[in-house]
Amino acid sequence: ALLEWARAANQAKAWDGLRQLAMSLAALFDRFRHDDRVIVPLLKTLDVLLDSGVLDFLHREEAEADGSEGKSTDSKNHSSQADGAAPPAPAAVDEAKEGKEDAGAAAPSLSSLPPPPSPAPTTFGLATLDAIKREITRCSNMAKLFTAVKVVLGLLSFEGVVRTKSLQVILILMAHRYPRVRKHAAEQLYTVLLVDETILPVDASIYEGVLEKLTCVVWDADQAQVKEERDAIAAMVGVELPKPTKKASAVKKKHEADELESYQFLVNEAGY
Repeated sequence: ALLEWARAANQAKAWDGLRQLAMSLAALFDRFRHDDRVIVPLLKTLDVLLDSGVLDFLHREEAEADGSEGKSTDSKNHSSQADGAAPPAPAAVDEAKEGKEDAGAAAPSLSSLPPPPSPAPTTFGLATLDAIKREITRCSNMAKLFTAVKVVLGLLSFEGVVRTKSLQVILILMAHRYPRVRKHAAEQLYTVLLVDETILPVDASIYEGVLEKLTCVVWDADQAQVKEERDAIAAMVGVELPKPTKKASAVKKKHEADELESYQFLVNEAGY
């Protein structure tokens, strides 16, 4: 029923309703953290919606949002320069001085205020990806891991930072400690690349080389050997993988409470 409604809304170009649906689903990750009874069905729902194409309009919106950040920064700088070129009239300066004297020390200057906190991800793609990274950290539920792989691969259809981070997560999972997860991630990535060649903006020879490695490497073999092959693919596509600062065993002993929320532990867990 949900998919039928989403398809009808997509056909009618009711983007507001679909956008609200997408963000509501993404918000459920925070409400039901690590509750597999909710998270696994939620991942399956997102997989169906992404695969059906009803959320494709978000690709364009988030790509435009990424591109507009640089433009807005340039326009602000240009505006400030333009304002500086025209000094205020003397009367305006006198009025500003009087206002400062009346205000006294009641209003602190902007320079004395603490910096604002870093904003949380506001787009569906980033919010969903960050939530999935948190959910698969220290996860041993195969159904959850396999479904998470499919959703992350669905996010590869987005552009910009969402695509880069999604590809990074898939590459990390291709060196996961569980052989079945490594094999599943590689096989699913191969299938996606066969269907959509635009995901990897690389030369045809490099593209064919990536496909060859995905098919020829025995991904459920020795983890150390698989990691070398995975690193080679990351270098070919220009994706920088995060480097661990501590071994997984050390993190387990010293920061067990923080590991549940740590993306770094996911990196370590994957064989770094």
